[in-house]
Amino acid sequence: MKRKLIITSIILAATSVNAQTYTGPIQWTGDTTIDTPISALIDTHTSANRIALLANSRATVNLMGPSIEVTFSASEYGAANTFVGIRATDGATLNLGGDETKNINVSVSENGPALDSIAIGINAIRSGGQSAPELFVSAENLVVNVHSEDGSAYGIQVGNATVGSSDKKATLVINAKNTLINATSGREGGYAHGIVAFSEGQLAINGNLEVNSEKVICARGDAVIRINESGTNTVVLNGDIDFNYSDDSSKTKIDADVLVNLTGASSQWTGNVQRSHDNHKEPTADKAQVTGFKLIVADNAQWNP
Repeated sequence: MKRKLIITSIILAATSVNAQTYTGPIQWTGDTTIDTPISALIDTHTSANRIALLANSRATVNLMGPSIEVTFSASEYGAANTFVGIRATDGATLNLGGDETKNINVSVSENGPALDSIAIGINAIRSGGQSAPELFVSAENLVVNVHSEDGSAYGIQVGNATVGSSDKKATLVINAKNTLINATSGREGGYAHGIVAFSEGQLAINGNLEVNSEKVICARGDAVIRINESGTNTVVLNGDIDFNYSDDSSKTKIDADVLVNLTGASSQWTGNVQRSHDNHKEPTADKAQVTGFKLIVADNAQWNP
């Protein structure tokens, strides 16, 4: 029987007269602090509007209000693209929530007719010659719901686009007391991912966590993932853990440094560990080994393969 955390239903209301309300995408390229509620309700039909809230150009952005709600939909969109609820990139530091933030709710839905579009809830991405971004989430409750009708869905994602780099890496850290991630796809065959870390990206989730997705974790390319490293929280995972090879994009090895700590009778994982590759192109032997996965099951926690 699947156990559910108490955060499966959270309704946010940003009703303050000082609330920041957006009906179109917002990009911050300079240092910014907002300490009032944020509500963004956006439906996009153009390629120029692919990211609802974006911290860019090495800016430090502090969104510290009591509630942050982003509802971002791409409907009737005719070309494959990537749609993101909240992103940090190009050396930016995004502090999403603070000591006074109760609820953060991010919903991204891609319903266009084009195949291979990607819907992402929250991500920190470095690309090209950019500097690595940092994204820190602090709240009592974080809820991320992502759906792609005809392509991939990523709940949260980090990527550094490097191999063997000694420089600072793209980082995403969630310090919410309770985190719920639901990722679904209308396309069959492993297109729904809850937690994604690629190409030396760094990701950590502290606090109670529940993930519901076909793949609860997808990793490759020496990425680092830490789930409940302290062992003091409840973790519920419903879906597989996948080490992925993509010949179409990174061509990196599938190995990554992944720690999942299931501790306590309320913690459980229902799923398996697997290796996958795109377009039936298998990795060469030197890229196909997984040595960095560590699973801790302790104090009456359960793994149900």
